[in-house]
Amino acid sequence: MQVANLLDKRFIGTDELRRNLTKILNNLSKTGDIVITQHGQPKAVLMDITTYQKIEQFIKRRTTQTYR
Repeated sequence: MQVANLLDKRFIGTDELRRNLTKILNNLSKTGDIVITQHGQPKAVLMDITTYQKIEQFIKRRTTQTYR
């Protein structure tokens, strides 16, 4: 992920994630990807399952095409 794209995302810390996990998960498809930080450093990206599956399928198609 390019830095410019990363900065366009919503950032939340692990404390906020713990406190509001249910709400965050319920709204994830509306809010888009969220960067999870720990001590102010990006550590993970949280995305809805539909987006994840699309990315996974795209990668699978690309790697299959590359090795044919």
